[in-house]
Amino acid sequence: MAHLFCTEHITSLGISEKLWKARFDSTPPCVVQDGHRQRLFGRLQWLSQTLIRKAYLLGEHYSMGNTYLFVIRGWSKLVGLNLSDFTHPQVLLARVGSHPAVQRTLAFEGMA
Repeated sequence: MAHLFCTEHITSLGISEKLWKARFDSTPPCVVQDGHRQRLFGRLQWLSQTLIRKAYLLGEHYSMGNTYLFVIRGWSKLVGLNLSDFTHPQVLLARVGSHPAVQRTLAFEGMA
């Protein structure tokens, strides 16, 4: 069941990836980008509600889904989206950012 839960979030965020890519493109009109932002924020609100009583996406266990969320947060900084209103994902992302594997990867890529 936990695997299905993680897959559900990854799939939702995978769909959101298309929305993120549109944010990197400066040519779409602002109206289109606003629509993308609203859909993305809706998905992040849904995610925030699911994380109310969980340490990680799968409860108490770290998974690849957590790392993917961490990457998406990095994209938000690149495109100027403020995600601070999504409290529960921010707590999760701080926890993921301190994970040893994430720290090693960031150091290897010169981002630490």
